[in-house]
Amino acid sequence: MEYNQKQVGNIFNINREIVDRQEAKEEKERDDQSNTALTILSVLCFFSAMIDGNDYLSTLDWLIPAGVLDIILKGVFPITMIGILLYVLKKLYGRSK
Repeated sequence: MEYNQKQVGNIFNINREIVDRQEAKEEKERDDQSNTALTILSVLCFFSAMIDGNDYLSTLDWLIPAGVLDIILKGVFPITMIGILLYVLKKLYGRSK
């Protein structure tokens, strides 16, 4: 009787582990799908912000000298935007597994 109870307990524990692994796998798949969707949205937002930012900065030619404005539009602004995009992607995919 005691042996049978141990075997039933072992079977129950094995079944519970199988179910837990399946649930973890399904949750990881859902997370991966969410991360992919967020990445696509982030990239789209990135390009939209890039275009809007360039348009806005180019209207400031009366305030900022032409040489400085060129440096901002061709150097500082794109690098900053790429840095923001990389930060978002790191937050999405950079977590330890």
